[in-house]
Amino acid sequence: MGTSKQVHIVGAGLSGLSLAYFLSKQSIPVTVHEKDSAPGGLIKTHRTEHGNVETGANAFMNSALLESVAKDLDVEFVAASKRSKKNRYLEAKNKVSRWPLNLCETLRFLLGLFGIRKKHPLEGESVYDWSARVLGKGAAKHLVSCALRGIYASSAKNLSAKIIIQPLLKKKSIEKPKVKGSVSPKAGMGAFIDALAKNVVQNNGQIIYASEISTIKIQNLLDSGNVVVIASAIWDAADLVKDLDAGLSQDLSSVPVIPVETTTLFLARAEQRTKRGFGVLFDKDSKYSSKDNLLGVLDSDVIFSGRVNSGDVLAETWISSGSQDPITEIPQKRAALGASGTNMLSFRSILWQKALPLFGSQLESLHRKKSWTKLQDRGIFLHGNYTGPVGVAKILQRSKELGAKIQWRLKNT
Repeated sequence: MGTSKQVHIVGAGLSGLSLAYFLSKQSIPVTVHEKDSAPGGLIKTHRTEHGNVETGANAFMNSALLESVAKDLDVEFVAASKRSKKNRYLEAKNKVSRWPLNLCETLRFLLGLFGIRKKHPLEGESVYDWSARVLGKGAAKHLVSCALRGIYASSAKNLSAKIIIQPLLKKKSIEKPKVKGSVSPKAGMGAFIDALAKNVVQNNGQIIYASEISTIKIQNLLDSGNVVVIASAIWDAADLVKDLDAGLSQDLSSVPVIPVETTTLFLARAEQRTKRGFGVLFDKDSKYSSKDNLLGVLDSDVIFSGRVNSGDVLAETWISSGSQDPITEIPQKRAALGASGTNMLSFRSILWQKALPLFGSQLESLHRKKSWTKLQDRGIFLHGNYTGPVGVAKILQRSKELGAKIQWRLKNT
């Protein structure tokens, strides 16, 4: 399809690059503007002497679409190991186990699973309240709350069930991936980002780094008949639309922002903890979590092959809320989890003061109003982790759908 109009995308993170990938595959002229000197946003891979350090997401939840894109990009993905799939731990009731519920709580949980697809969240209902209503208070407190706190860096009482739970209740796509569960590029998450960027350029797209975009620049692009996609973080999007739609800007700004810090330790293998596998998600009410800072630990070397450079080395990625230096808390926590010591070879901490939007009531209200759709008539689209179901694989799906919508607009306007 040929067109004289262009699509300008603000942001070369996963959202922006995956959208650019789908558009450029259809021969639609694309220019990506990135304020930093490299692509990826939160998703990057640092290579170190002892192994890989992921700066953000460590894996994708696999999908048929992800497999198709990876094949097209010639990026080799590896599945999570059998050991990590089997050994996933939660810290609840002051102990670490694969299943924290007692017999009565388990029976209540199983009872709640019957017909669960029809037990939709209520408007304004938190994940905790939905879980307590449907699965029982024990599951809400010791299973759901603990697990989601480690994923979203937020209390289940602050998370919207409409955003987190509702998409899970929908019927799955008929097309299933060949490999189920968590997957990651063999060379690290950054390899997928780099391959997307390379493919966009190979298909005659353009990526301009160190490119700051202003509201005035956006208006000029629109006046020339172009389409603009703001694929930056929600707080940056709020800034960019301030003079275009003050109400939308205020709505976006009302969503709280959460800091996250990842600390990857490389240790001598003799120092490994007991009960290693995928990792452990922490209960904030545990006697070992008095500072409410550490959220969980991933056993990086166990989950995916190639994360460490030697069989004598193990890697642990600790996730914290970013409120203080986690390296001071980790040794005590490792001891509580059964480590014999901390013979640390090296470590690297990455702090994102602004990492995630809170997927809570403010964002739910924004989704309900769909304020950003008003801008689409003017050729402006918003795209990111806040505009739909949560998860990096879900972003890929939304990029494909948005690409089709933009293609139709260019053809018919």
